[in-house]
Amino acid sequence: MLRASVIVPTVNRLQSLAAVLGSLERQSAPVGAFEVVVVLDGCTDGTEGWLRRYRAPFELRWCSQPNAGLAAARNRGAAEARLEVLLFLDDDVLATPDLVAAHLEAQAAGTELVVQGYMPMPRLWSRRAAALLYADSYEQTIAELVEGANGWHLWSGNFSVRRSTFERVGGFDAAGFRHYGGEDTDFGLRAVAGGATLVFEPRALAEHRQRDRSGAVLARQAFWEGVSRVSLARKHGLALAGFPGCAPSGRADRLVATAWSRPRLAEALGTLPVAALWLADRGPSPGLRLLAAKVVARYHRLGGVAVALSAAALPVEAATPAEPAAAWRGRAVL
Repeated sequence: MLRASVIVPTVNRLQSLAAVLGSLERQSAPVGAFEVVVVLDGCTDGTEGWLRRYRAPFELRWCSQPNAGLAAARNRGAAEARLEVLLFLDDDVLATPDLVAAHLEAQAAGTELVVQGYMPMPRLWSRRAAALLYADSYEQTIAELVEGANGWHLWSGNFSVRRSTFERVGGFDAAGFRHYGGEDTDFGLRAVAGGATLVFEPRALAEHRQRDRSGAVLARQAFWEGVSRVSLARKHGLALAGFPGCAPSGRADRLVATAWSRPRLAEALGTLPVAALWLADRGPSPGLRLLAAKVVARYHRLGGVAVALSAAALPVEAATPAEPAAAWRGRAVL
């Protein structure tokens, strides 16, 4: 029988982590079928003390490291894991009772599978603009995966892979994707290129109780998402147009990209759509909130793309993923 190491990276989200571990207490899979490895990625909120007092009904271990980002934390968890299947779960993703069993059953169908679980945001969990945008983007990606239009775009908050496949792929690229976004898509691309198949398993169900994000946080994450898309394009020889919202498609987009040639000015202008989002969040219209979030995300994502490309001063296919971060270190970015 296959067994799973459930790897949960966390940073200063004790209450959310406690809820995730509580959901793992209620699994239909036998207790001996899985262990849980928590990676404390620079926690300063008392998480480790709480873990010492917590009495889990499953085997639980944890390790601590200075904050190094999600990719590095997941790699550390994989190194600490002892079982055949690595099941990655984010610290705001609550497992339904059959999640572990569903992943193990799916993994039993083959040795070269990357199993994408399903983690929708609960209905009415949040009415904030950033949450609406996340839910909209996530459901679109999952629909493309189900329809066969996307065989590599991985959402790493709930997925599993055999340890042998993870090690052969080389784990997550912690050096190339230190900031928000891209590390999971990169892993999916490399896994599929190496012969693995990405499959969707809806029975591996979880609730993504994402913490509410302000407009400023959404803007910062969108900027780094744009940066990561340039890194992905360079590393895998892909066109930026293949990543939604990353290639200017009209006059307004081209003006935005031009504005980001002066990052300080562009950041100042970017406060206007963030302020509009703040107002929309306090209004009655979910459609207006979603539109405001899309404007903020697109403006700053295009900014990340523009700054990354100009910093390296190289064509997309000629640069390496490490070059942009070195080139703009110390520059005025979000």
